Amino acid sequence: MPSSHLALFVDEFARTGPVEIDPGRILAALCHLPDPRKKRGVRHRFAHLLVIMVSSVLAGTTTLVAMAEWAADTAREQLAELGIGAPHATTLARVLQRFDADALDRLIGAWAQGMTSVAAIAIDGMEVRGAKNGGGSRIHLLAGIDHTTGAVLVQDNVSEKHNEITYFKPLLDGVRDPSMV
Repeated sequence: MPSSHLALFVDEFARTGPVEIDPGRILAALCHLPDPRKKRGVRHRFAHLLVIMVSSVLAGTTTLVAMAEWAADTAREQLAELGIGAPHATTLARVLQRFDADALDRLIGAWAQGMTSVAAIAIDGMEVRGAKNGGGSRIHLLAGIDHTTGAVLVQDNVSEKHNEITYFKPLLDGVRDPSMV
């Protein structure tokens, strides 16, 4: 079993067959995320860095160094057409540490809802194995999953001291068409 979370993510996509990577479409979706960095000294646009990370992972990279190499070598011409340069791996690492994962999660959920016609949504609560929050306690998630494809459409962090039922309604408010539930 791979030790990298990225390797597990790539393996999950490998089961569905080849994935077509269109950095332009990915850029259009990611440009709505807020940049957590200070304006001083910024060389690469935030959305551009996220495009590199997402596209390179879909292409099979599993490390930050491989992402930077993918941007510099493999996809140089395709990214240059969009005005995207090749950053260093440490730049990708700093951005990955600072960005708002919840905002990305909501964006991906909305994208997944738009990519498929959802017939039914299954709600499932789970504890994320090996992950802990800033206070050192385990992370519990409640997720709405497309019953047909298995795509996570919405998810929310549930405190371990609360019942998942209290999070059910707010979670479903994130679903594009609540009549599907």
